[in-house]
Amino acid sequence: MKSVKKNENNRRRIFMKTLSAVGIGLGLPTVVFAQKKSADLKAKKPINRSTIGSVGGYYNVRDFGAMGEGSIKDVGAIQDAINKCKENGGGTIYFPSGNYVSGTIWFHDNMTVHIDSGAVILESFVEGMERTVRASRSHLFFADGANNIAVTGLGSIRGQAKMMMHDSTYKERGFRSSVLYFRNCTNVKIKDISIFDSDAWTVHLQGCTQAFIDSITIKNDKRRRMGNDGIDINSCKYVHISNCHIVTSDDCIVLKTNNPDNPDCENIVVNNCTLETMCTAIKFGSETHRDFRDIVFSNCIIKDTSQGLSIVLVDGATIERVTFTNIFIHNVDDHWRTPVYPVLFHVSQRKPESRLGKIRDLTLNNINVDSNYSMVIQGTEKSNIENLKIQNINFRVNDNLEFVPRRMNYKYGPKFGAEQMVENEYNEKNFHPAYINVSHVTDLDIENIRIYLTKKAETNNERAGVSLDEVDKARVVNCFVRSGNKAINDLHTTDTELLDK
Repeated sequence: MKSVKKNENNRRRIFMKTLSAVGIGLGLPTVVFAQKKSADLKAKKPINRSTIGSVGGYYNVRDFGAMGEGSIKDVGAIQDAINKCKENGGGTIYFPSGNYVSGTIWFHDNMTVHIDSGAVILESFVEGMERTVRASRSHLFFADGANNIAVTGLGSIRGQAKMMMHDSTYKERGFRSSVLYFRNCTNVKIKDISIFDSDAWTVHLQGCTQAFIDSITIKNDKRRRMGNDGIDINSCKYVHISNCHIVTSDDCIVLKTNNPDNPDCENIVVNNCTLETMCTAIKFGSETHRDFRDIVFSNCIIKDTSQGLSIVLVDGATIERVTFTNIFIHNVDDHWRTPVYPVLFHVSQRKPESRLGKIRDLTLNNINVDSNYSMVIQGTEKSNIENLKIQNINFRVNDNLEFVPRRMNYKYGPKFGAEQMVENEYNEKNFHPAYINVSHVTDLDIENIRIYLTKKAETNNERAGVSLDEVDKARVVNCFVRSGNKAINDLHTTDTELLDK
């Protein structure tokens, strides 16, 4: 009996140390926790709220009346905990094991939401869900201008996407909702949680500085045709995304700058993630009104996706000093969501009057591709991509497919409130005669390209390994195609050095 009690006390002590570490990491005072018996956590009757101040910045939602039984009555109790936390200058709002229906949770300075293992926060359908930004949109977790905020724990969050599959349900609710939207915040931490069934963008950071997203899982309906992106980093700086698993029908990790009045997007690190989507796994754009710089993607596995890596530059920004390294890409031959490209980088214009952007100082290194479609990297006649390095590409092709039907399909109809995007002229005239297609580039370095075609892929296949069109100052070294096909298709290039072709 003593051994059992000792183990229980040890577990409680370890948990309290973990939450204290979160508080210290966010620049908060060390959190002091009341030593409460486990029976208190399960009590149906809340403790006297006048005594909660003695808990010292630790707010168990059950102490405010939350039952954890999936009842809509929890909405008010959770809001009471938030209000008390704000009144006392911050602290940790704690969700023990149970199912809690919650409306919008507003984050204030020095506030952490900790969702313990076995705890589930269920997004309310209507009650308590505030239209935080506009009438047609709500968010479960919301912050605006807050400092030192966090969402942690091994518990989970569930959105309302399954309920919103039918038009009649949308009309009844009157708005869509995303799980988390933090804007203009500093020192943000999102760690360990699992998120399911977001109805819109799942995690959206806008204008934030110094954010850490680590070891989270996002699982949305992969076959659903809706804008339920995984993580959107919008005009942020000093962002670290690591060890995440994301499955969704829309883009997995997106960098964008959707407002010319917002800051640039810079100093971003993404590594050790696994990504699945019927859209794009890693993407820049299409909203590209402000610049992007000093960004690294590394050690990621992209599975069963329509597009692996994508840069859609259409609003006049400059994208510079970007590296993709140690990435595996597996495409599917399913066009219902997005045309299939393992890599698609292109410069264009959203409207004829849009500014023309620039891509420069871009590196792809150690990219392993399993796809029946080609990579396309293209500037325009008036805006060449500058200083492009493509190194150590291992490309496997299993089938010989027709490329002609594969258009870029970035034409937004009236429901998106945008005019038809201007087509890139290279896409119009040339349906990619090789597996790596590069056009309108100045200062190109391609080295160590290996393209392996199976017997089925070789049939009636005359595609080259690499095609260069309108390229100035290129060096191509050690390009190999296992089929006897031409390694290099050299079109309209100047000052080009081809070695070991």
